[in-house]
Amino acid sequence: SHPAWRLVVPYKGKQVSGLNFYPVDNTKSRDDEVLCDLMEAMQRTIEEEAYVQKKVPLKWIAAFEDFRSDTRTAITFAELCGIAQKHGLPSSPDISLENEVKYMATYFSGLGFILYLDEPSLSDLVVLDPGRFMIGPATKLVCKPSLHVVKEHAVARKKYPELYEQYAFRGILDKRLLPIFWADSDPTHHEELEVLMIKYGLLVPLISTTAPSADTPEQYLLPALLPKKPPTTQLVEALFTCFLLFASKDVMDRWERPGHVKLSEVVQKGFFPSGVFVRLLGKAISKMQETSNRAVENMDLGADCAHVFYGKHLFRLTSLRDQNCVRLEILVESSQLVAQTVLEQARAVLAECVKNLRCNIGVPADGGRGSYRDVEWDGLMVLLDGERGLWRTVERKEALALGLKDLTLPRLRELFEGFLPPNLRSGLLALYDVFLSYRWTRGLDDDLTEGLFFSLSNSLVNGKLLRVFLDKHRLEDGRDFQTDFALALAHSRMIVPVVSHKALARMQALGPDSDIDNLMLEWTLAVALLQCGVLQSCFPVIFGKFQLESVDGSFVTNFFSDSSGTRPLDLPLVSCSKLAGKARELLA
Repeated sequence: SHPAWRLVVPYKGKQVSGLNFYPVDNTKSRDDEVLCDLMEAMQRTIEEEAYVQKKVPLKWIAAFEDFRSDTRTAITFAELCGIAQKHGLPSSPDISLENEVKYMATYFSGLGFILYLDEPSLSDLVVLDPGRFMIGPATKLVCKPSLHVVKEHAVARKKYPELYEQYAFRGILDKRLLPIFWADSDPTHHEELEVLMIKYGLLVPLISTTAPSADTPEQYLLPALLPKKPPTTQLVEALFTCFLLFASKDVMDRWERPGHVKLSEVVQKGFFPSGVFVRLLGKAISKMQETSNRAVENMDLGADCAHVFYGKHLFRLTSLRDQNCVRLEILVESSQLVAQTVLEQARAVLAECVKNLRCNIGVPADGGRGSYRDVEWDGLMVLLDGERGLWRTVERKEALALGLKDLTLPRLRELFEGFLPPNLRSGLLALYDVFLSYRWTRGLDDDLTEGLFFSLSNSLVNGKLLRVFLDKHRLEDGRDFQTDFALALAHSRMIVPVVSHKALARMQALGPDSDIDNLMLEWTLAVALLQCGVLQSCFPVIFGKFQLESVDGSFVTNFFSDSSGTRPLDLPLVSCSKLAGKARELLA
């Protein structure tokens, strides 16, 4: 069967059988035996469905038949509670009327009979006829004005010619047009209609780049109405390329089992509904506004291709409908962060509108470097996520079986370093931008330093990723770690010492003959390297004690005023001979 349908029920007639269609003779109407067979097959299939077999209270059925007979498109949740109470709900004294009605409404909504969403701004709305309530108003907006002329459009064009032109040719909808487009809909539900259309990605609120005021019109972008023309940045070459793949759960499970798939298999077995890209584009535009402060007029958007900015992270999305995937071309070094963000957004889209579909990222098996629009390649892709995907394989420090050959861990890191999270990339580097120095405390120091590592490692300066040293992610097994962290420090531009009461506490016991304290050794080396100009700068991060309950709105005390912890003045004035000797050795 095709991924769009869960199963196909073949025709089994008296004279012909095994057909994947029912040859109905429309001239015979209900006298046609094939039509009768079709109706019986539909009845049998529906009766076998799990939702039909599931038992619900009879009072729910009675309430359902009552509110379904209502000719209105929507009612309030309070009205639904009134109908339910009339039919004997709640069913038990152990549950409140409101909670049982929520369960009932959610159940019937899941079957598609009604629409109910237990969310703030929508929980008071119960849509009895989703088709009339949502689809009608949506089609008044999401249609090509050049192809579909409706009376509301003519009114809008006459009253607001400039706003209508902006809507028709650029996909930007001014809120003042909504009462005209939705003149046939109940005005008391217009606000909820807007919320629903935003939720399902049909409308994207546009953030004004100027100071908001009462005169600033609210505007939306309709991704489905964007012009087809490719963005002007189409010719910018990519540093990395990967593909967002879509398929049914069973098919995706089959691809993820070995951790790789060929593009030809995606073309044959994948499934990429047309509306998914529009909704993905909507999420990308929303995030782009949040992170880039960029007006929509300065966004390079097309219906099938868009140039996206998440702050400094630049990439291009292109819909490849014939290949059941989206090409993701990354124009900066932050390929892993971009790929993971887009994958999360795509999965959010599927969870909202196509729950039976799955998606993953496929990277060309030769590393995905450069553009893959015009070059020849065999189409073999390594999947990023999944039990046998690249991320978990490298995390387990295993090889990846790729056809007839195995890619060893060093080879995986070499080929796909751009798509690996910072903690899984190659160990020691020749040069670092930032060296993180901290005490292992199994507490806030560790968590803060780990957060700094990932945040800085995904930061771009002039289009290049910062190279960050953190011992737990950079030092390699079987080597002299003191020598390695000293070399890393000597080849860094900046040191970030993480200073806390816990970091200093162990230093209180230092004496002339004490064993080497590695944190003190790092700071001793840093002072010497700063003095001779090898290290360019020092940026300490200083904080007090973490407390579970907030005091004056703070969960961390002031390092300098909190006398309950170890502070610099509490440390002994002592020279540690072993530490000094090791420092001289490493600096030699």
